[in-house]
Amino acid sequence: MGKALEEIHRVLRPGGLAYIFEPVYAGQFNEILRLFNDEKEVRQAAFDTLKDAVSRGDFALKDEIFFQSKSEFGTFA
Repeated sequence: MGKALEEIHRVLRPGGLAYIFEPVYAGQFNEILRLFNDEKEVRQAAFDTLKDAVSRGDFALKDEIFFQSKSEFGTFA
């Protein structure tokens, strides 16, 4: 992800915006999903990489939006 952010920073025009979406590692759906694919480490690494890019001044945090989306499945299959 670090290389990707470096490239975004390189090609982004001055004053340009980059929209970066990273799911929050929380919630009931995540509790089920992690039984098969635990993304805790990779999501934390992604978040840390984003924080580092902002701390270095490569990007400025314009806004941070949290939202919830509801997912329902008829069966486990």
